[in-house]
Amino acid sequence: MVKDKFASGYSNGQWQHQKGCYNIEDGYNWLRQDNWPKVPWFNSVWSRLNIPKHVFNAWLIKHGRLLTLDRLHKMGITDQRTCYLCGMQDEDHCNTPDCSYTRRCYDRMQSWIGVLGNGFGSTEQMLKIRHCSGFLRKLLCSLVVAMHYQIWYARNVCRVEKQVIHPKVIVKSVLEDGRLALLRYQYYQMSQADREWCSLRGLM
Repeated sequence: MVKDKFASGYSNGQWQHQKGCYNIEDGYNWLRQDNWPKVPWFNSVWSRLNIPKHVFNAWLIKHGRLLTLDRLHKMGITDQRTCYLCGMQDEDHCNTPDCSYTRRCYDRMQSWIGVLGNGFGSTEQMLKIRHCSGFLRKLLCSLVVAMHYQIWYARNVCRVEKQVIHPKVIVKSVLEDGRLALLRYQYYQMSQADREWCSLRGLM
């Protein structure tokens, strides 16, 4: 029980960790006892460049908890399993490479940012890109996380309103999310080269 774990941290009404002054971060570290390793996707999901609603969506994806059709089918909620957007593949957390709609969105985005190869769509791959600064790697990762959210949003619009959002609209929304992420970021920490890269791509 969480209550019992916290109780062990108190003695005579005083918090026994960090000079007796309790704060949320200290309480969280007390619960985890500082011995839980970070998951591989920690930096890609919990980046401060990510918009909160994107973070929650990415967290659900990493845990396989989005209400995709395969999960809804197992729950007995629906008989449909085919992806709303492409109408060809079964919808699950792993159908991204096979969904033609998602692939079109990724191809447009990849062409815009100029990243070559087949890694776009994977936050882990974005964090390993060479020949760019650490900040740009985080920004590219943030754009991928935004893309995941916008595609999930498009999926729900298609399911509820029976309308398919054009991939170019998805990319435009991702770019707007990128601009918002930069506004939330401390501008002075960006190098001149990073600012020029963002400016050339319409993010600033």
